Amino acid sequence: MPAQPEITVIIAAWNAEAFLGKAVASACAQKGVALEVIVANDASTDDTAGLTRRLATEDPRIRLVENPVNQGPAAARNRAISAARGEWIAVLDADDTFLPGRLARMLAFARAREADLVFDLFQEATETGAILGTPLRDTLQIEEHWDLARWITDNLPGRRELGTGYLKPLIRRAILEDRGLRYRETLRNSEDYALVTELLAAGGTIWLLPEAGYVYTRREGSISHRVGPRHLEPLLHFDLTFAKNLEQAGHPSHALQRRRIEGLRNSLAVARMIEALKARKPLMAAGALAARPQALGQAASWVSEVLSKRLGFNTHV
Repeated sequence: MPAQPEITVIIAAWNAEAFLGKAVASACAQKGVALEVIVANDASTDDTAGLTRRLATEDPRIRLVENPVNQGPAAARNRAISAARGEWIAVLDADDTFLPGRLARMLAFARAREADLVFDLFQEATETGAILGTPLRDTLQIEEHWDLARWITDNLPGRRELGTGYLKPLIRRAILEDRGLRYRETLRNSEDYALVTELLAAGGTIWLLPEAGYVYTRREGSISHRVGPRHLEPLLHFDLTFAKNLEQAGHPSHALQRRRIEGLRNSLAVARMIEALKARKPLMAAGALAARPQALGQAASWVSEVLSKRLGFNTHV
């Protein structure tokens, strides 16, 4: 264990025994930085904790912290942050991996620009490791300083491709402590987006490094792809509260935030429609859209995507 690690890699893990070892190995293999790896076991029912303990006997840089009951990824990450010793926090999901050299590049980039947070691009992969591509590569091509308006604009609801809210940042731990920032534990989806949003509103500086250093695994059953009403309702509550704070502060991004809220309301209506259809309640599905006619376009887009997948052709050609 280094006397003072430069970077603490935090991994929230729930029933991750099957793939956690690969994630931890990709972190421990990073060269050119002093690091520690903290796995936050979120009351797993498999041997996630036992695997972490075995890995820790092989590499003293690995540590285990545990939530007594399942609380979600935000709470697990907060527990890991509280135990962190590094100057910087690097977020890694339990089923994802770092590419070689990622942390050294990001750390040098962050220090050179006196950034509080740096994010880079990611490759998207299947569960078997086949690379599907690099989302955002065509639109994010230059080193860039991002403000709150840029961040909100790039994360407006309704987009089909994965947005920057999926990016896993390197964060200077001091700004989290100085501003009293932590992940919002009420959120089980988009908690990364919310943390960066609050960091920017608190005066933090973030930069984009336009290189792919993270591998995001598109896994069936992932929380990221199970966005239903129970995920969107607390997110909408967060965004409404955030909008009120921006308005009270006279922040110029207030109008953009209101636009995001309208998009979230549309997404919530469509999610309620989908949930009703899955429950074979067509009248309830129709009612969800009737209560929010602005969501009709997004609902039509969802239907088009479903048809494309089921019929095996691209309806958007």
